[in-house]
Amino acid sequence: MKILNITKFNFEFSGGVEKEAREVSRQLSRENIVENICFGDNSLVSKLNESEKIIQFKSYRIFNKVDVSLSQFLFILRNHKKYDLIWVHYPNILPVLSLVLCINSPKIVLHWHNDIQVLPSLYKVFKIFETLIIRRAVKIITTSPEYYKYSNAISLFGDKVHCIPIKIKQGNTIIKRNIPDYSKKIILTTIGRYTPYKGYKELIEEIRKYKNLWLNIISKSKFPSEISDSISNSSNIIHFNNASDSQIDDILRNSHIYIMSSLSRNEGYGIVLLEALRCGLPLCVNKVVGTGSAFIVKPGMNGEYFEFLVENSLINSITKIMHPGKYEKYCANAVADFNERFKLEKSNDYYSFIQNLSK
Repeated sequence: MKILNITKFNFEFSGGVEKEAREVSRQLSRENIVENICFGDNSLVSKLNESEKIIQFKSYRIFNKVDVSLSQFLFILRNHKKYDLIWVHYPNILPVLSLVLCINSPKIVLHWHNDIQVLPSLYKVFKIFETLIIRRAVKIITTSPEYYKYSNAISLFGDKVHCIPIKIKQGNTIIKRNIPDYSKKIILTTIGRYTPYKGYKELIEEIRKYKNLWLNIISKSKFPSEISDSISNSSNIIHFNNASDSQIDDILRNSHIYIMSSLSRNEGYGIVLLEALRCGLPLCVNKVVGTGSAFIVKPGMNGEYFEFLVENSLINSITKIMHPGKYEKYCANAVADFNERFKLEKSNDYYSFIQNLSK
C-alpha cells in the first residue's frame, strides 16, 4: 500500500505534532511505502530509507499563523490518486483545502492533534472545508478521549473517532529515591516555547509570592520584555534559554516537581508531561477541561492539579505532593505509570490500526 503522510513541518522540527508524524511514518512503513510532505524554508526531497521519503515545499506565512504553498497545493491535486491512503495531521489548513477539491480521493485518516483556535474570523470561512474533510474521513484519530469529547468540531462524529494516546521512548529514567530537605527550596521545572497560552506570565507572578519555591524555565524562546523583566527581578526564578541536553538532564535530576501552566485547550496533549513521568517527576498541572492533561494526570497518584483562579491552589497542590512520606510514592508512581501507559517500546498502535483499516 502507498500512503501519503501530511504533516506541517519537517521531522527535524521540535514540535510534538512532527514527533508523532515521524512515529506514524515509521510504523506504517514496515509493510507500506510512505511519502511524507510538509512545509519548510526551502524545497527539498529526502529519502529516509527504502520505504520512506520526505518532500518539503517552500512555504510562506500569512497572518503570521498560516503556512501556504502553491506547489504543495498542486502536488496534492495532481497526485492524490497515486495513494491508497492519505493521513493528515491536523490542524493544517492548506492540505485540507486541496483534499476537499479532490474527486474520488483515497481513504483519508484525520489525526486530530488540536482544534483550530486562532484567527477566528478566518476560521469562520474555513469551517466549511473542515466539516467537509471530517465527513469524508474514514477515521479520526485523537490523542486523548477528553480532547475529543470537548471538541466542537468532532464531538458529533464519535462513530469515526479512534483514540491513540501519544507515547515516547523510555530513555534514561531519573528516579527520586530520597525525601527532599524541606528546610531548603522546592524546585519546580517547566519546559516549552513561549506563547501566551502557556501561562508563563501567570506562573511567574504566582511563584514570586513564595520564597521557598524555585522555578526553572527551560525555553529557547525570547520572552516579551514584561516577562523577562519579571524573571530578572525575581530571586527564585531562572530562565535557561540555551541549555544542552546534558544540562536539561541535570536540571530535571535536581528538580522535585514538573509544572505545566497552560491556560487553554491549545495545549492538546503535552508530551513534556510524559517526559517528566519518565524522569520520575510528579506533575503539577493547571486544570483545563478537555485537554490531554486530563488523561495523563492522575491526582493522588502521579501528580496534582491546581487552578490559577483559586487562591492558594498552587501552593496547596505542591504541599500535597511534597508531604513527607508521600513524595517518594508520587515519584515511583510516575515511573510506573509511564511504563504502563506511555512507553513507546510497547506500542504498535499505528501499525495495528492500519492493518485493521485495510481489512
